[in-house]
Amino acid sequence: MKNDGGGNTGGKAAVKGCGCLVSIFGLPFVLFALLILILMWVMTSLMSCGTDVVLSEILGIEISDEDEKRIKDMFVQEATAYEKIGTYFRDNNAPEQACLAQSFYILFREQVVAKDDYLPSLLYCFRDGVRIRTIERVRERFQVELDDEKMDVIVAYARDNHFDTQGYRPYKNGADLAQLAKKAADSWQYWPGSYGQVMSLDKPYAADYSNPAVWQLLGFRTVDNLGLLRAYAWLDKDTGAIEPSDTNPIVTNYEEVSHVFERATERFGMDEIAVVGEPGMGLYDSKTKEFGIYIGEGEAVYASAVRQKICKEAVTNHAWTDCFCIAGIEYEFIDMGEGEIYITIHSDYLTQANLVLWGPTPYRIPLYFVEGKASVELMVEAGSYHALITSITDVSVDIPWADYGDYQDFEVKGGDYLEFEYLVDMP
Repeated sequence: MKNDGGGNTGGKAAVKGCGCLVSIFGLPFVLFALLILILMWVMTSLMSCGTDVVLSEILGIEISDEDEKRIKDMFVQEATAYEKIGTYFRDNNAPEQACLAQSFYILFREQVVAKDDYLPSLLYCFRDGVRIRTIERVRERFQVELDDEKMDVIVAYARDNHFDTQGYRPYKNGADLAQLAKKAADSWQYWPGSYGQVMSLDKPYAADYSNPAVWQLLGFRTVDNLGLLRAYAWLDKDTGAIEPSDTNPIVTNYEEVSHVFERATERFGMDEIAVVGEPGMGLYDSKTKEFGIYIGEGEAVYASAVRQKICKEAVTNHAWTDCFCIAGIEYEFIDMGEGEIYITIHSDYLTQANLVLWGPTPYRIPLYFVEGKASVELMVEAGSYHALITSITDVSVDIPWADYGDYQDFEVKGGDYLEFEYLVDMP
């Protein structure tokens, strides 16, 4: 159980909810019984069953086949009950409150299952989400001495293991990706090969059960470097579930981080991020092959294999070499059919002229030279352009001419930011 401001309350609540289970194990020594109790509580909170796990091998103690079967059967029951709660709440138009009821069930299982047909009672207690009313109803229906401190434990557990996807858009976009990255930085852990699901013994990336690190992460959501993107790509905004898909266009065929960068729709140097950076843009370190997510305000989130943690830090703290638009992700503030240009025009003799950009859409911008310089900053439609300095005011002519200097050609791509100098020759 993660301690998130509730002190030791989580442990007390958990023991109260599962303490009676010791009697079913039949172990000869109290020490072993307590060890299994702790194990049971942690594994019960995983929302899954460990049918391929040999407990005696993991713990280094002898457990009878009968006791092991009982434990594993209980895992199955817990997983089934947990899912039933979620389904029941969704069917009754209360999906947002399901996570609280599920957390309450995990921490106070004994009291919940003691009540026949407990699903309607859970719905009654947790449906409206009002703290005072929930506490009173839980005391009434389940005879649990719930208080604010224990309620905080329930809420913290629900928060850390459930996605609040309210406000997420129906399409994959940079703003929501940045939100997920921030959540990951707050409460997730690092584990190779993982992609945002709760670490449990039936997950394919937790196959090495003999590794103590696996057991320390049980009950946490985990990701690796690329898993941060996979978690968002596979997130179902309606249910909050992360389910792998071979057909998801965002991460299909991405076997390594470099593939994400190679398939970027747009790329920029890090010196441009202050201008073009939008939440949810990808960051790439060409030396370490690490991937990060720009979350705005000069900060980035990435899952570091070297540091074995989810890092949230200033962009300048890491040697990122590129920022880019991730294929399949829409960016809210970048019109991918437009680009931004910044042109500085130098002339020691002109006081006023017009800059004409001749391309898909012609643009005419008046220039006023001060101390030999004039500048233009604007968004233009993507395409190929000729820039010229002229006195004409009608840009509808077929072939404009340059009164001053020569043409300067450039290409604008969607999301581009171009900055260049234009030196005007003498007429």
